[in-house]
Amino acid sequence: MPDVHLPPLGDTIDEARVTTWLKQVGDAVAFDEPLVSVETDKVETEIPSPLAGVLTAQLVREGETVDIGTVLAIVGDGEAVAEPVPAPSVTEYGGADAPTSFVGVADVATFPAHGGVATIAPRDNRVRTPLVRRLLAEHGLDPVAITGSGADGRITRDDVLAAARRIEPAATPAPAPVSVPVASPAVVDPPSTDPNGPDPIEDPHWQPFNRVRKVTGQRMLLSARTIPQVTTVMRVNYEQVYRARQEHGAAFRERTGQSLTYLPFVSMAAIRAIEEFPHLNASVVGSGLRVHPAVHLGIAVDLDFQGLMVPVVRDAQDLRIEALATRTADLANRARERRLGHDDLSGSTFTITNPGGFGTLAGTPLVNPPEVAILCVEGIAEEPVVVTTFDGSKSIAIHHIGHLSLSWDHRAIDGAYAAAFLARIRREIETRDWSAVL
Repeated sequence: MPDVHLPPLGDTIDEARVTTWLKQVGDAVAFDEPLVSVETDKVETEIPSPLAGVLTAQLVREGETVDIGTVLAIVGDGEAVAEPVPAPSVTEYGGADAPTSFVGVADVATFPAHGGVATIAPRDNRVRTPLVRRLLAEHGLDPVAITGSGADGRITRDDVLAAARRIEPAATPAPAPVSVPVASPAVVDPPSTDPNGPDPIEDPHWQPFNRVRKVTGQRMLLSARTIPQVTTVMRVNYEQVYRARQEHGAAFRERTGQSLTYLPFVSMAAIRAIEEFPHLNASVVGSGLRVHPAVHLGIAVDLDFQGLMVPVVRDAQDLRIEALATRTADLANRARERRLGHDDLSGSTFTITNPGGFGTLAGTPLVNPPEVAILCVEGIAEEPVVVTTFDGSKSIAIHHIGHLSLSWDHRAIDGAYAAAFLARIRREIETRDWSAVL
């Protein structure tokens, strides 16, 4: 009978919470019919049935959080089973229960935190996922000493991390050689794995991060720690774009129901520039650079100051201005309403962030791993500029001026390449006949 697994839900998501069972044991289900709703810190989605048949077992309760790859249910072509059956062997996602005949390192040994010899221990059936086994091994914890909060006493990731925070073993001094008496070194407390220290849960002024904020912070910390980043800023004259918006904005709103903003123009200019500077649409892999053939454009979306999501406009190089604008707006709206699917949140190759609505002058955005660059659209405002007429005379005019900030990975490119890329975007914005494009 086919198993229904919790599929990958995004590049940085390793677990999800089952919120609602849409079908009950014994119900007939059609192929691709939603069986269960799940949520993560970034997305709410429904998991469909892989075939037509009968839901014979629900293996996870509502409200339970499980790892990617966990078997959620079983769909068969006959009668429903009376009792839930245990999850089967390891799946392609690596998250289901291992069969009892499979023995892994984390299944047979408890690893001491500070030296000593690992002791052989029987498999604990409450440890059901590779993630939990890995965390137990990393922190040197014995699952027997941990009370599981999951279904049937299952030990979850949070249970392991909570136990690790409670235990702070002291380091053992090194023994002195017998032949040469020496003083034992002082006992030093091991460094904390969390540089911010334990959560001050009794502090009335302390507020825990929500899940979106946690994941955003983890991604940004990864970016800051692993990518040697530089930011280049360039001034841009948006007057051509402004005039096109004035000329076509009303008709665009009538056709689409949306405002014609500056963002799709900048997006198209960046896509055209990538054609000439493909190393900006790439990822550092090993000791080299993987240059992506298609531009999957990530759009950073603020979630009412609670964190960020980066939904993806796929194959953006094939889209015209109107399609770029409508797809970007649709993704942003669904992100704020938590209605994105896992395909909407994975696979971006180049990201644009747009804080300019707040009037920013220049920022230093952090690159979105594993990409090599992120483009920041800053505030646009009227400014006096010097313009040259056809006869060569100069005058002062009021134009719409803003800045573009490009943060980039110095492993992948150098400053000249980044500056030339920005200059190409600027030339596209300033000189293209945007009215003809619309």
